[in-house]
Amino acid sequence: MDVEWAKLLGENVAEKVKTIGQIWTAMGIEGTRLQARKETLCTHLYSMLDAMFDEEIVAQQTIVNSIKELKVKISELESELGFSHSTLAEPLNLIQTEKALFDRFKLLEEKASSITETFNSLRNEEEALAARLDEPTAVILFRHVPNQGQLRTLKDNLDFLTQEKRSRLLRLSELRQEILNIHAAVDIGDLATRSLFTRLKSEDALETLPLSKVFLSEVETLQCACEQLLSAVRSECDQLCVEIEKLAVRLNLDHADFLDLDQPTSSSFLTQLREERNRLTELRRKNLSVFIHNCRTELQELWDVCRLSEYDRVAAMSRDSEDCSESVLERLEAEIVYWKNFHAGHKDVFESLDAWQTSFSQFRDIESKKKDPIILKNRGGILLQVEKQYKQLQREVKRLENLLQKLAADPLHSNLMIHGMNILEFMEASRRQQLEDKENDVNQRRPAQLKRKGDGSPAISSVNRSVRGRYPGNKAACSETPFSSRVKKPRLDSSRTIMTRTPLRQFGLPQGEPLRSAQAHQ
Repeated sequence: MDVEWAKLLGENVAEKVKTIGQIWTAMGIEGTRLQARKETLCTHLYSMLDAMFDEEIVAQQTIVNSIKELKVKISELESELGFSHSTLAEPLNLIQTEKALFDRFKLLEEKASSITETFNSLRNEEEALAARLDEPTAVILFRHVPNQGQLRTLKDNLDFLTQEKRSRLLRLSELRQEILNIHAAVDIGDLATRSLFTRLKSEDALETLPLSKVFLSEVETLQCACEQLLSAVRSECDQLCVEIEKLAVRLNLDHADFLDLDQPTSSSFLTQLREERNRLTELRRKNLSVFIHNCRTELQELWDVCRLSEYDRVAAMSRDSEDCSESVLERLEAEIVYWKNFHAGHKDVFESLDAWQTSFSQFRDIESKKKDPIILKNRGGILLQVEKQYKQLQREVKRLENLLQKLAADPLHSNLMIHGMNILEFMEASRRQQLEDKENDVNQRRPAQLKRKGDGSPAISSVNRSVRGRYPGNKAACSETPFSSRVKKPRLDSSRTIMTRTPLRQFGLPQGEPLRSAQAHQ
């Protein structure tokens, strides 16, 4: 407290009281009246001082209460904001303390207001996303202002919802585009009348449609239903394309002569395919006789390469119908498919037999050359060349025979019949026929040699026959016998080699039944 101010105040009060006393003396106020005046002056001075004291006490208490309230608010804000508690740097009186605390509170309040505004903005955005995605919002509780951790939680959840929105929006866009593409390509029927499809067709569908898992599941269900319809159309289109290609091949048509099959799947394309299939089917029906003739020719060529016996050929052809109908063509095509599969199953045997037949025929020819008188004269070293070729062919024939023996022992080919004989029997029959042909050649040359000795003329064989093609070891040409005979001669002469009959199968089977043949058990 200022002592000088109190001393000066006391002196002023004493002087004023002294002056008042002088006035009272000059006025002649004495006795009881003077005493009453004094008491009145004291009462007035004391009451005024008491009133002022009470006012100052109240003012002081108000400042103290304000300081306490500011400290509590500051402490709460600092705690919620995650700030460290601050203290005044130096001792201050009540008013200075209140002002300093109030400034601190206003600073924190502005910071809290900014954070709250940011939080509310993020919360509104989160609630909008959560409502569209049908996902829960982040649970965040606070009294005055969210702290940094709560803001981070809100932002993390908002980032998750934003990423989920992008993912689901992309998925919805893909499903919507697929559905609209399918609708543009094929007729989806009752699916086009659903309210969901109508909502998907709207231009602002991606901005307004919900992105919940339940809604996406409904869209996926609709897409699957549309995809099934498209798949059914595509399957039918593929089947029709295969049929048309087969018909075009059968009719020997160029690509420019039938429908372009390289088109996207659509209802209109399906209609075109059906019309084209019907057109080619009608054209095929008008040319059945040509197709059946070609099938029979192809079938006999397959019999040749599969070395079917003559007995089996005659039996199969005798059961063939002379009619030109679809059923006959189907039976012939089924036979062709069967014999193609049969040849593919025993391809290694047939290829080995071809090689063996070729080598075996060359071996016989070179063996005959060795006995030719011209070769025996060894003019120009021809005999050495023949001997060398003979040994090479002998080794090759031996190698192929060993290979064929191994193949014959294989269970896959153990029951394979070559002209009605198994592989080893066929090879043995070939060797026996070679010996018989040698004896016949000797018997044929002997009269010519005796005649030449008698008249001195060169020997000319009276029998002009071709050895090639009659030996089992030689390959027969596919065109040896004209198709009009409808029977292909086997590579073995039935008059020279015993022909064993093989079990026969029906020439044509009903559509859909498994194929069986004389060699089906292989």
